Amino acid sequence: MISIKTMISNKSIRRGDLFGIYVEIINGNPEEITIKRITLTAPMGFSKGSEPSPLLDQKLPYSKIAYVFQDDIDRKIAKDDGYTHNFLLRAGFWWGTNPKPDTHIVLITVEYNDGASDTQEFTNVSISIFPSFSSMLIGTIAGGILGTLANSQLISRTNVEKMNPEIVLPILFVNIILSFIAGVILMRRKDVQSFITVEDFWGGLLMGFVVGYVGFEGLLRLFGITDLGQPISAPQT
Repeated sequence: MISIKTMISNKSIRRGDLFGIYVEIINGNPEEITIKRITLTAPMGFSKGSEPSPLLDQKLPYSKIAYVFQDDIDRKIAKDDGYTHNFLLRAGFWWGTNPKPDTHIVLITVEYNDGASDTQEFTNVSISIFPSFSSMLIGTIAGGILGTLANSQLISRTNVEKMNPEIVLPILFVNIILSFIAGVILMRRKDVQSFITVEDFWGGLLMGFVVGYVGFEGLLRLFGITDLGQPISAPQT
């Protein structure tokens, strides 16, 4: 028998990130063994670090989306000795609209010869892939544009002059910048409690829309943030 231990290099993995899976093999047999090969079978979307990044997708049957990475080892291991092998992978393409993390199961197969016959041992690794920061920030920018346009349409019903491009475009530009800044701030805060989870494209889209529609201060009120320099005062009537 052999003992197989696995470790993931990154504490948190996001779409498009490079990460390593370390496979440690301990020889528990009374005799020397030879590690012949180690195979890693991953769902669609994972690739070797040097290869192009496909999209992560779990909607197809597993038999049609499995990717196999096989390394020939041919390494002898003495009794109670060990060997560590590393797979460098990329977690798909950075773009994606799936909310919250996707959990993927990676199968690792170790083939070895114990002097009498070839044997296989298996182990599984569960990997959670979080949405990328880039997709969230793109969502905030898109939401900022939509929110600004929606607000402009509302204003135009009462004041057609304010729909002049010379007025709307500067407001749109400022709201895009504010949406981007808000996204960065809220990504870095762990104490935000709100119905918006700013972790993915859709959270960013909703947050950007709020900024474009009611302004940056309105967003901070929505999230209950009052400590960015000074408390936010109530609007003057």
